[in-house]
Amino acid sequence: MSYEDKSLTCQDCGRAFVFTATQQSYLASKGLTKEPRRGPTCRDMQAAAPAAPVTAAPKLVGIEPVQRSAEGARAKDRRAR
Repeated sequence: MSYEDKSLTCQDCGRAFVFTATQQSYLASKGLTKEPRRGPTCRDMQAAAPAAPVTAAPKLVGIEPVQRSAEGARAKDRRAR
């Protein structure tokens, strides 16, 4: 397939950048068919940005599970006496 240079616009900064025929050929050989959405500058900045940390869910202290059955509620009442 014959590739030609394309002028695209970066989705982040709005600047035009060139998607060269060489880049298109290389990416096609790797099985990638979509055009890039970010220019090289914004792509480099995103790659250099640290990933968001993964945080654990907070522990719920002092909260008892809800009793779903009538028998469970009665047993709780008996224990409270």
